[in-house]
Amino acid sequence: MIGFKSHLRKLLPVIGLSLSVLFCSSTHAYELQKTLLESSLLETNAQKTIDVQSTSDGQSNSNQPDLAKPNSPTTLDIINAYSVTINAPDDAKKLVTTYLELIDKLNNPRLTNSEWKRLLAKSNNEIKDLLATEGYFSPQISQTVTGQHAVFNIEPGKPVLVNQVIINFVGDITQANKSKNNAAKALNIDRLKRLWPLKQKNVFRQADWSEAKHSLLTKLIIQRYPRATLQSSLAAVNPETNQVDLSVTVDSGQAFYFGQLEVHGLNRYSEDIVRNLSKIKSGDEYLQSALLDYQVALQATGKFDSVEVSANTEADANPINSTITVNVTEKKSKTAAIGIGVSTNTGARVELNYTNRNLFDHGWLWDTTTKIEQYSQSIDSQIKLPQTKTGYRDSINNSMIRLDVQGQTTTDFNNGIKRTWGDKKREQFVGANFLFESLAVDNEKTSYTKSTTLAYGITIRHLNNDLFPTSGYLLNTQFQASPFEKISDGRFLQSYAKSQTYYKIAKNTQFVGRLEVGMVSGANSTNVPATFLFRTGGDQSVRGYAFQSLGVASGSSTIGGRVLLTGSLEITQWLTKAWGAAAFVDLGNAAQSWSDYKAVYGYGLGVRWKSPAGPVGLDVAYGEATGEYRAHFNLGVSF
Repeated sequence: MIGFKSHLRKLLPVIGLSLSVLFCSSTHAYELQKTLLESSLLETNAQKTIDVQSTSDGQSNSNQPDLAKPNSPTTLDIINAYSVTINAPDDAKKLVTTYLELIDKLNNPRLTNSEWKRLLAKSNNEIKDLLATEGYFSPQISQTVTGQHAVFNIEPGKPVLVNQVIINFVGDITQANKSKNNAAKALNIDRLKRLWPLKQKNVFRQADWSEAKHSLLTKLIIQRYPRATLQSSLAAVNPETNQVDLSVTVDSGQAFYFGQLEVHGLNRYSEDIVRNLSKIKSGDEYLQSALLDYQVALQATGKFDSVEVSANTEADANPINSTITVNVTEKKSKTAAIGIGVSTNTGARVELNYTNRNLFDHGWLWDTTTKIEQYSQSIDSQIKLPQTKTGYRDSINNSMIRLDVQGQTTTDFNNGIKRTWGDKKREQFVGANFLFESLAVDNEKTSYTKSTTLAYGITIRHLNNDLFPTSGYLLNTQFQASPFEKISDGRFLQSYAKSQTYYKIAKNTQFVGRLEVGMVSGANSTNVPATFLFRTGGDQSVRGYAFQSLGVASGSSTIGGRVLLTGSLEITQWLTKAWGAAAFVDLGNAAQSWSDYKAVYGYGLGVRWKSPAGPVGLDVAYGEATGEYRAHFNLGVSF
């Protein structure tokens, strides 16, 4: 990576433009729904009392966080004749100037002298209340008024610390330890107490107190106890010791278990299409995530405009047999669509799509797409059968793909069948495929090959967030074998694996690592279709190089090799909640053998955006081997 610093400085003025049609996957829908669901968990779970009590008006504090830093007096200039000066530590001043009603009213040109005096009279108490939310119960506040100008001198003092926490439970949860059900034991009282976030000697803040209670109640509501309520809560502040004693009583209510399934809204499809997607069995404990997973699975079929899955947890519901209700609205049976876009890999494109969601009136989904791109043209047809009771998802695939890149032109005709099973965390497949391929390099004589392959693959997803992961990993491994010489031009085995790791370095700093390796063993290269050989370079590969420009040199062309190894190291610094800047180093290549392999490097800078459809990246990278800069655009997590 010679000249890294000098080339990195050149990246900044380079501007790249790329557009793409954005698609939101079912995984994305899962995360968006999950966020909406969790934000409304407590709407129906009433809280009886949430009080903060003190044994006197003022209160003493211990410890010394930001609000108690040395004073940094600042005068707040006022809009009209009235003005206010706040002398306080920076964080206290920010809190007061943001929320004090007196300061808010200063922007009102109709502020009268009587209103000015009324607001002044209540300001000291307001300031005390504001500081109390941050754990400061004994502030020293003085107010000096000269005509239409007021000066507030504020000393927050020391914050109150948590002395002890008492959490009491009533309801069915008190019997969880005696249960033979492992899930019931997992959500027991001891574990909930350990997970209580507001620990002894923590600074007591109102926001943290509210969040701790919310978190405790949510854990019950989403699993087994959907009617859990906060029976009482109390924060008793001792002003002489600068300590607070916390007590919470939670009523779990009755434990709920799923019952029978009811389906509403079907017109064209059999109920089996809906029922076979459910992993919930009658008698299973209530689990809100199970309902959400079922809802997402139904939406992923592509057959419904809307899906709602719920369980009856009302007061009159039978907790031992809570009915699951599925309400669906079917999509039109047949639809057509057209789209346009631009890719930094394959150029401008036009795309035509036709979908029949009830092929042969069997609920089969037939999806066919014609795509015309600058360097690639394809026709793809896929028939997906409904999931079976045992969880298998079968499909029939046919396609024609023409790709003209780096002096190599291939035309592939594929016909295959595939069986998939498992959930999104661990998904496996087996398949069989027949391929007929024509290959032309440097416009020379076209050669033809055929192969019949058997395939197996597994994808493992272990992420903290499917839409915007910050920790975890992805792993995909595939094996494709051509064992039949009579219906193939040669026997070979293609092995391929790709992993991607996410690690949170700091609050707003993230590391992403990628490793990709592949190998073809068996027949000589002339008998292996080019589709099964490896080329690399381009978006989400080795950036800084053109699409599939890295491989085995053949005249002025680049053809596929039998071995592949690529990797990437990337650091993203999030500047806001949605926007970040990235720096990365990519390496990799494809070659005829490991002895011929020589990695090339690409490095650069990029912009990251957390869009509603998923992560979006725009990168400018320098290819060290070519001395060229390239723009790269990518959308989503590539797995």
